[in-house]
Amino acid sequence: MILAEQGGLSAEQDGEDSELAKLMQEIEVNFSAVKDLLGYSEYKEKHWKIILESAQNIREKTVLMSQNFSRPDDWTYQELLESIQIVSNKIVSITKKYNKEKATAEVKLQIKALRQTCAKCHKHVDNLLELEN
Repeated sequence: MILAEQGGLSAEQDGEDSELAKLMQEIEVNFSAVKDLLGYSEYKEKHWKIILESAQNIREKTVLMSQNFSRPDDWTYQELLESIQIVSNKIVSITKKYNKEKATAEVKLQIKALRQTCAKCHKHVDNLLELEN
């Protein structure tokens, strides 16, 4: 992704960055789907399906990021990825509740938490890139 654009990376690293960029793009698409639902006062079954599938996809992609692109020397990055997984798991659990009316406020709170965690991770990575330049 950005690192690959800076040049000086081997073909293998460039391929890894492309894979990482793809995972990040997929997370962004799924996050946008749930973020767009924040303005609704109540959710229909189709909305709950979008929320569930998006949260599952975000969780899956962040697990892949943790496994394939871990940064063992960067605890902040690792903790933020783990936090995204935890919040995604909470969203999945909430969507399976029987009382959807009460769950709406709860899931909105978790979507906002997900937004904050994603923003922190992006800021952290941006700061690292600035330090490398």
